[in-house]
Amino acid sequence: MNILYIESNRNTIDSFLDLTGVIPNIKVKVAESKEDAIVIAKNNLIDLFIINLDGIAENIGDDLSFDISKDFFRYVLKKAAFTPVYFLSSSNINIDVTNYLLSESHHIDLWGDGESSPTIKVFSLDDLGVLTPELTTLCDSICLVDGMSIDSAGKQLYLTPAQKRVLKVFTRKFKGVSCHVKKLDGGLSQSRVLQIRIDDINGASRLHAVAKLDNLKNINKDVSNYTQEISRLPVRAYAPQVGVVKGGASNSAGVFYRLLKSDDLSLFQLLVTEKIIAAKVVVSLMGLLSTWYEDRPRESVSIQSIRQEMVSDEEVSILSEKFDLGWIQEVERINVNSRKSSIHGDLHGENVFVSNNNEPVMIDFGDVRVGASVFDPITLELSLFTHPSTKESIEWLPNLDNSSWADLDTYLIDCPYSNFIRACRDWSHKVAGGDQAVNAGAYAYLLRQLKYSDVDHELIMELLKSVKDTIIGTE
Repeated sequence: MNILYIESNRNTIDSFLDLTGVIPNIKVKVAESKEDAIVIAKNNLIDLFIINLDGIAENIGDDLSFDISKDFFRYVLKKAAFTPVYFLSSSNINIDVTNYLLSESHHIDLWGDGESSPTIKVFSLDDLGVLTPELTTLCDSICLVDGMSIDSAGKQLYLTPAQKRVLKVFTRKFKGVSCHVKKLDGGLSQSRVLQIRIDDINGASRLHAVAKLDNLKNINKDVSNYTQEISRLPVRAYAPQVGVVKGGASNSAGVFYRLLKSDDLSLFQLLVTEKIIAAKVVVSLMGLLSTWYEDRPRESVSIQSIRQEMVSDEEVSILSEKFDLGWIQEVERINVNSRKSSIHGDLHGENVFVSNNNEPVMIDFGDVRVGASVFDPITLELSLFTHPSTKESIEWLPNLDNSSWADLDTYLIDCPYSNFIRACRDWSHKVAGGDQAVNAGAYAYLLRQLKYSDVDHELIMELLKSVKDTIIGTE
C-alpha cells in the first residue's frame, strides 16, 4: 500500500513513520510541502493521502496554513476523486470544517470486496495509535486486490499501474483471481479498450467482457451515454454493462461490458476470413440503429458545419498549412442537405463485436452524441484503412489513379472487401440526407485522420483529393 503523508513537522513525521514501520506491506512517501506532494502524486499511484489539517506549507520553509491543506485536498478531489483521504489534527476541529470535509466523502466499494466505506476520515494527532487498525485493514484489502493476476499470453499491454489496478479491482468484484487480457486498440492512448476473461481460483471462467479504461470524467460520460442513448436501442444491439470501477486507482476508472464468450470476434477480425458475412453484419447493424435515424428531417447546412463536428477550425488551419490544403474554403462554403441524429461517434470495426449467430454488438460509448447521421457508416467504411488493428491484415488499398471514391464500380475493382464497403456506403446514402452529405462526411473524417501520425498520410491525401473533386464537381 502506498501512502502519501503531507506533513511539515519533522517530529510528527518521525512518529508516523515509527507507527507505520511495524505494519507489513506499507510504503510511505513523505511530502513536507504542498508542491512536493503534487509532484509525488503525479508520479505515483497513491492508495491513501494523509494530510495535516492544522496546516501545511506551500513550499518547504514557508509558513504553515490550513488554507494550503484545503488547497491540496481540492487538488486530490480533482485528480483522484475516490482515493481515501485521512486528516490528522492536533486541536478540536471546527464543526464547519468537519462538515465541509465529510460533505466530500463517498461511501463506495473501493477494493472489490462488496464493502462500502467512506473515502474521508478525520483522526487526532494526539492519538496516532488509533490509525494502526485502520491502516492494517486498509492495507490487507489493497494487498488482496494487488494479488489478482493480469495475464496476456506474453503480449505487451502497455498498461499503467492505475489501469492495472482498475482491472484487478474488477476481477475481485467478480470473485476472480486472474484477468486474461487481449488488446483491442493500439495501446498508445490514455483510453484503452481490452477484451478480458476473469477466472476463479479453480480456473473456471466467471466472465467474458470488454473493458474500457480511461480517466474518471470520460468513464462517467460513457456510463451516462449508455443510460441515455444506448439503452434506447434493441437490447441485442449492444453489450450489456456489467460493472464500473471508479475508485482505488487514482484518476483512472473503467466500465465493463459483457461478451458471451472470449472468442467473439470484432467486425474487422471477422472481415479477414468471412468477408460476405461481415457485409451482412453491416446491414444488420444499420437495422439495429434505425431507432436513431427514423424520421429525422433534412436541413441545409454548410460542409464547414459538418466538418466542425469532427475537426476544430484551429486544427483545420494547422492542417491546411501543413498539407497545402488551399482549397478547403471552396469546399466548406457549399451547403448540403444533411440529417442529424444520435450517433455512436466512433464506430470503427473494433467497436463492433459479432456474436456466434453473426449479430453485431456495439461497445465503447464514450463518443455517443447527436451529430451528422452519416458519420457512423462513413467511419465504419474508412476506418478499414486507418485503424491500427488493420495494418497487418489489410489485403487491399484504394488505387485512385483511374477511379473516384464516389464511383464504387471503378473504386472497388479487384477489392476483396467490396461487399463490406458497398454495405457501408449504402448505409451512408440511406441516412445522410443526400449524396453531397455523404461526401461531406467522408471529407470531415479524412481531414481528421491527418491529425494522427500513425496513419498513411499519402493514402489519406489521395482519398481526400478524390472526395474534394467529387464535392466541387457535383456543385
